Amino acid sequence: MNTTLLTEISSNDHLPYPHSNGFADGGRSLVLGRFGQAEISLVKRNLETGKEFILASFASSELLGKGKWFGAEDRLWVDVAEKTNVAVTVAQNTVWIYDLNQSGPARKLFAAPEDYSLHALPGITMDGTRVVVVAHQLGRSVAWLIDVASGENHSFFESDWAADHFHFCPHDENWIGFSHEGACDLIPDRMWGWHRTLAPQGKAIFDQRSEDPQRLLCVGHERWCYHDTSALAVAYGVSPSGPRGLYEIFPDGRLSRLVSPGDRDWHCNVSRDGRWAVVDTTGPHDLPGKGWEGVHGESDVLLVDMQTGVRTFLAHSRSGKGQAHPHPVFSPDGRWIYFNNTNLAGDAVWIEKVGNPFS
Repeated sequence: MNTTLLTEISSNDHLPYPHSNGFADGGRSLVLGRFGQAEISLVKRNLETGKEFILASFASSELLGKGKWFGAEDRLWVDVAEKTNVAVTVAQNTVWIYDLNQSGPARKLFAAPEDYSLHALPGITMDGTRVVVVAHQLGRSVAWLIDVASGENHSFFESDWAADHFHFCPHDENWIGFSHEGACDLIPDRMWGWHRTLAPQGKAIFDQRSEDPQRLLCVGHERWCYHDTSALAVAYGVSPSGPRGLYEIFPDGRLSRLVSPGDRDWHCNVSRDGRWAVVDTTGPHDLPGKGWEGVHGESDVLLVDMQTGVRTFLAHSRSGKGQAHPHPVFSPDGRWIYFNNTNLAGDAVWIEKVGNPFS
């Protein structure tokens, strides 16, 4: 497939994390991260004209203060409320809110309690009224829900293990998904959900030892769906048994289902209508082996039919240092798949897009 360069190769621009939304202005704009040695920024880019507006800039040395996570000390991550054009990010151990409909300054929404470090990935509802964030202290995790209008907040989940990747399920925002972080081959309860009445203490929604005793999976990189109260996740190549690949997992007791088998799946995303999924891979998808076996930083982007599981190759990409991963996502209308790319040295990152051939 032919790809289109969205940002310059020297730009060091990257997409939001795959379970977050970066699209604004009804899909006409994209909020992206831009990083450098001295300064880190959030930039809103008009996808039709290429015009850019810098939302925020922070000195690299003060980006997250005490809160550092998976290379996030050199990145800003964002989540955008699709319906109201409100964006949220974490920097300086503080949650910041931006109104993308105007050019005013950011508002401080929430500061981490003393001795806590905020996780770099906040989540926001589609109407922009609530934000979820988690902070860590000496292996302990505390998650807060924050009312955007008033700033009022309350903790709703605590654990003595690392909980992260909190985000709302777009199909039913009463559900908040999150993960038990750590080595996927050692933690059988990676995927969790919280619901005020159905799971007020939070609950594991997928046992990696599975409903099938013959199947032992190592899952992760979950992304909750728009079309159903469910989440997609990948069973990595490191899984002791299979089938490995892309799964749909449900918090309401329905059995998980294998969407599409694959021995090198890495990250995933889903279209708004649930018709299509996209994955990137740990190495060329047609290379023999599984996981990272025999791979030198190569990654492919594949379209997946959610009904049949059939895969279609879309583009080649690479995996660089830190979070220089492809992280593919759909445009809101499902016509385009955006992904990060990097050079062989892994020290430059840019964004490309490729068309959905079936849209």
